[in-house]
Order: sequence, then structure tokens, then C-alpha cells
Amino acid sequence: MSYRQQGYRPQAHQMAYAGKGGRGAPRRSAPQQPSRGRKTGGRKRPRRHRPIRTFLLLVIFAFLATGGLMGYTMYREVNDVRAEGTFYPGIYVNDVSLYGASPQEAYDFLLAQAREKMANWSLTLAYGEQSWTITTDTLGMTQNLEAAIRDAVNEAHAIGREASFLDSYRTVLSLKSEEYRIYTNNIRQNEEMLDAMLMDIKNLIDVQPQNAERIFDTSRNDAIYIKDEVVGLSLDIISLKEEILRRADAMEAGVIELQPETIQPTITRAMLEGEVVRLANYSTVISTRSTEGRTANIELSCSRFNGLVIKDGERVSFNAVAGKRTVENGYQSAPEIVSGQYQDGVGGGICQTSSTLYNAVVQAGLEVVDRSNHGIPVNYLPPGADATVTDDGRHDLVFRNNTGADIYIVAKVVKENSKTICLFQIYGRPDPHGYTYELRHEITETIPIPEEPREVKDTQGTHVIYRDETELMKNGSEGYKVQSYLVTRDSAGNVVSEEAFNTSTYSAQPHTLYVGVSRREDS
Repeated sequence: MSYRQQGYRPQAHQMAYAGKGGRGAPRRSAPQQPSRGRKTGGRKRPRRHRPIRTFLLLVIFAFLATGGLMGYTMYREVNDVRAEGTFYPGIYVNDVSLYGASPQEAYDFLLAQAREKMANWSLTLAYGEQSWTITTDTLGMTQNLEAAIRDAVNEAHAIGREASFLDSYRTVLSLKSEEYRIYTNNIRQNEEMLDAMLMDIKNLIDVQPQNAERIFDTSRNDAIYIKDEVVGLSLDIISLKEEILRRADAMEAGVIELQPETIQPTITRAMLEGEVVRLANYSTVISTRSTEGRTANIELSCSRFNGLVIKDGERVSFNAVAGKRTVENGYQSAPEIVSGQYQDGVGGGICQTSSTLYNAVVQAGLEVVDRSNHGIPVNYLPPGADATVTDDGRHDLVFRNNTGADIYIVAKVVKENSKTICLFQIYGRPDPHGYTYELRHEITETIPIPEEPREVKDTQGTHVIYRDETELMKNGSEGYKVQSYLVTRDSAGNVVSEEAFNTSTYSAQPHTLYVGVSRREDS
């Protein structure tokens, strides 16, 4: 673009020079010596060098004449422009040629052009469905516009106006081969509004990377699940600001698609999948004849284990986790087995919790450190499968996490179809061989019912009155000796091994009779 599409003054004309000349008479050459063995004679030929010399002289003369004319023309141009105070050719501000314009004309034109560009200029930042518009007001550009253009015009006008005419001549001559261009860059006054805008945008776009996480939630059917990782995003507002200012300097409008950098989390779902599986799922049915207090005790003791995370190598004591069986600790009075007999006691029924846990521990392949059977078989598990506990510490269920990783325990009382069950689930690292474990119980000996019954005096005369009267209160039961085996199976269900695990002995119980306490009167 030029300030004036047509020149403001006529251009200098080159002068034409033409040389005249003709061919002269040929010059005679000096006689030459005849060649040996060759006859000479006759008239010698003239040399043809004179026309070539003449041509060369004409070329040199024309070159000097043209150079002189160009030099004179340049001299006149430098003088004229210096006298008029206008700009030399080859000088540009914001890609506008100022040749022929005065400083004021250039300033007015450039200022009007810049104001028009600024009024129409905008830059859009786009990200997805969101967008933000940046204008010259956002950058505070208009406040410093006049000074920036005035400085550029003054700088451009100084070109070719050195103190020495020879220096000016050389400068103007150099403009013929290399243009001088100035841009009114950095005309903004401050960038605080832009900085604030970019920070707001960054806060909207940026996302902190989050690792995939294994969640242990006992309220879910599958208590262990994986929360997906979150890929982070980070918008580089330093580079973005540089690009915005570059476009603003050049008044380059358009759209910048924001492309935040992605930040990968260090732990992904793929890394966690398969690391924790359900190792055990064992339940026992709570009898419909179970008292409210007994069921409450089972629920309370289960809650003490529910959500428990056990570290590798850690030992767990049932009594320590369940806590003292006291009213203050939340336990209620309910029937319990004491010395082979049922009687009420605080915490009655808690042995169903420990027995269910025992079978889950075995199923999970954990190490059983301590376990005791009841004095008599229980009605919710086969002989050999129970584990009794007592508040005085004489009997406890102790196991150790030997899996090499954390294990997670789910324990609760739930409804399953029409039944109420005590449920234990154990999650942990998969068995390295894919093995599963179970107990097989074998009664090795049956102990007969004792012949001597147990008598209970009926002091109230509810069932019998006289000493010679009896009534069956409770049938006796046989006792057992049980050998339990740990059965190991592979992933196809084939038995890999079967090893003796523990033994249990249950006492035989005699029949129990009511006996009267009154003596019959002599008849």
C-alpha cells in the first residue's frame, strides 16, 4: 500500500545517448617473416581490430553516461525531498508507503487507519462451546495510540536526513535495494485486564489430574469398586498471552482455539483392575426363633468388623474388635451356651458372628491362629465349622493376614429372600495360583448320650409336684469328635490338596428331667 496511489510529482526521465562512428581504412600491418617451408608472396590482408575497439569504447561511454545521469537524478531527488520535507521512497510504517507525504499527512493518515482497525479489531478465544472476546479496550491500546504513531512517523522522517549530505545520499541509495519498515508495536498501556481475563479462563479450563482410586464402600453389593482416573488439563496462559499480544500488534483478528496441555495421572483404572477381588463370601442363617436381643447382638458385633481394613501381616482378635460384651458397650441379654447349657447372658448370640467370620477367613485362605469349638454343636453350622468366643478371653478367634496385601472386610446382617442372614465378605489380592479353599468336616466318633439324666427341681410345681414324679424337660444329645480338612481347589474346581486342619470335640448331653420337690403323704 502507498500513501498516494499515484506519484505526487513527475518521475525523472532518463536521457538517451547515441554514439556515431564508421569504419576507417584498414591499417597496414608490418611485414611478417615467411614461415619455413612455405612460400609467401602477394599482398598481405589488413587486420580487423579497429571496429571492436570502437564498439567497446561506445559501451563504456554509454555506461558512464547512464551512471552519471542516474547519479544526477538521485542527487536531484535527495535535494528535492530534503527541501520539501517529505518522505523518501522505500520507507514504510505499518506496511504503508509514506513516499511523497509530509509528516503531518503521514501522521493523520496512519492515525485514522489505526483507529479504524482498532475499532473493528477483535480476537476470539474459543474452547468447546465457550468463547471469550478480546478488544483493544481489553488491552488498553487506545490510550497510547497517538504517541506510538507520532514516534513511528518521526523515526521514519529522520531516514535520509543525516547531517552529512553524503550520508543522506548513501541512505537513500540503500533504500533502493532494502526497504525501511517500522511497526507501531507495543502500543498498549497495561495488561492488567488481559491478565485477569486469562486467569479466569485458566481457572475454568484447568483440571487437576486425579489418580484412579479403589473405593471400599460396604453399602454396595460389590463393596470394592474403582473410581476412574481424571486426566488433568493445564492452559498455558503465558504462551497464550504472547500470541494475543503478537496478533494485537499486527491487528490480526480471528479465532484462537485454546488447547490446554493434558496431564496424565500416575495411577489408572487399568493398573488397579484385578488387584483386589472377593476372596470369600460366607453367610449363616439367623433362626426365626432367635430373640430380638440375640439378633441385635449379632448385628452390633458385625458392625464392629464392617469396613475393617487389615494390613498385610496384621493379626486380628475377634474379642478385641467386638469389644467387651457389656450393656454399656451396646450389647443385650440373650441366650448363650455356657458349659454345654443354654443360659441368658449379655452378648448372647455373638458366637454366630465369630463362627461366620471363621468360615470366611478359611475361604479367603487366611491363616487361622486360634479357634475353639463350642461345648455342644450349634444349630446354624455343621459340627466342626463353629468358633466360640468368650468375654473372659479363654476362647478367641484370631487370624492373620498372610496375603501380602491389604484385605477388606464386609460384615452385616441382611435380608436374603425370606431369611435373615449374618454375612461376611473378604476382599483382597487374588490367590497367585487361582486356588480356592473350603472346609470338609468328618465325624470320626459319635459319643452316646449318658445314661444318667440331668434333673431339674420343679420348685413351683409347674410340671411335677412329687419327688417320685419326673417329666422330660429336654432330650439329650450325642457328642462328636470331628476332623476338619482344608480342601484346596484349582480354578477348574479340581482338588489340589486335602489336609487335616483341626479337630473338634462336642460333649454328649444327658436327657434333662423335671423332678418334683414335695414328699407324698403317707396313705
